[in-house]
Amino acid sequence: MKQLRFTLLAFLMVMVGLTACKKDEPEVFNVEDLTLSFTGTNFLRDGQVVGTVKANSNKGTLIYSITSQGRQTGLIINSATGVINVVDVDSIYEIACTTANQGKYKAVVTITNGSTVKTVNITLTVDCFA
Repeated sequence: MKQLRFTLLAFLMVMVGLTACKKDEPEVFNVEDLTLSFTGTNFLRDGQVVGTVKANSNKGTLIYSITSQGRQTGLIINSATGVINVVDVDSIYEIACTTANQGKYKAVVTITNGSTVKTVNITLTVDCFA
């Protein structure tokens, strides 16, 4: 009986130690900017999936949101998966095809995992016709 108690106590101490170490594990939260080109015959369309924001973290659940994109909304993002869709292709071309933007539509995605916030830059390059 003493042997069983000792074994159980040793097991519990190891489990508590492992759990404590896991809580002290440093956070890893990686993100990547996303640059996409839609030129030539590769045109944008409403509803089209244009890409997925790449991010991973060893802590928390990732939540994605578009926090900046010109004066109109041309893109939407799935808050759980990071998949980006075109919602208003005309807005994208209107903004991208100004002299100042030179065929580029830019957006910023914010990603949170509950405690940390990261941002990702999204750039779409499109053909602008005169």
